[in-house]
Amino acid sequence: MRLSDYRMVVKMAACLAVLGIAIGAAVFYAASQMRAIDANYSDILENDAAAAVHMARAATRINTLNGWIYKFAVVKDAEARRQIDEKLQVTMKEFDHYISATRARKPAYRDQVEAISQRVWSLVNNQYAALKAAAEANDPNKLDLAFAF
Repeated sequence: MRLSDYRMVVKMAACLAVLGIAIGAAVFYAASQMRAIDANYSDILENDAAAAVHMARAATRINTLNGWIYKFAVVKDAEARRQIDEKLQVTMKEFDHYISATRARKPAYRDQVEAISQRVWSLVNNQYAALKAAAEANDPNKLDLAFAF
């Protein structure tokens, strides 16, 4: 081999080294990006999806609360009203549990969740308190007015 062949081998080795470094850097960058994407998706699955499930369950409890309130307004028997009242209290606790779980999963939306919770509590408490007072008074006119509230 001649000296010019060694120079060519050195140049080729240098080119391959530069190419190897560039490929290594690209692989390292892609791997770090994949780790970031994986972390984001894990956060979405652990928190956002769970918070959405909790909010859906809370919305179901809102509908259940409305159903119990309507049943309370329609039923005339005191024992049946007492049972409905117990079921309504249990449903209110379940609603509170799901709202708390949503707040814990997504602290960024704590204010919006709190606003929804306060609105639901005020509507349910006002409507239910008026219905309960009218039912205890056993006055059909007050019951109709409270139900219209």
